[in-house]
Amino acid sequence: MSQFSLLKQQRFLPFFVTQALGAFNDNLYKNFILLIVVFSSVYSQTDSNVLVNIAAALFIIPFFIVSYWRPISR
Repeated sequence: MSQFSLLKQQRFLPFFVTQALGAFNDNLYKNFILLIVVFSSVYSQTDSNVLVNIAAALFIIPFFIVSYWRPISR
């Protein structure tokens, strides 16, 4: 079974669409927030590189925390 044949299956298509839209939404939200940080820091004459890196780290840290979390199996 090839990966492209999975797209034709009815049970896989909703999962694929949900994952794709979720990733698009996360990236759109992250880039929008970073643009707000950059343009607001231009007017306040602060170092925008530091603020952009802090904002990016705040979005990335939850993924690291969740990826290393493992439930306790009994």
